[in-house]
Amino acid sequence: MTHKVAFRDELRLRATDPEFAEERRVIIAAKQAKRMSGVVVEIRRKRA
Repeated sequence: MTHKVAFRDELRLRATDPEFAEERRVIIAAKQAKRMSGVVVEIRRKRA
C-alpha cells in the first residue's frame, strides 16, 4: 500500500510540471479506460 501513496505524490508532482502534460493526458485516458473496463488496465500492468 505504501507504493500507492508514493505514486499519488508523484502524480501530484507531475500535475504541477508542464513537462509531464503529455503523460498526464495518458493517465487521464487510462483512468477513463479503467472506468469502462478493468481488463485494459490489467493487460497494461502485465506489459509493464
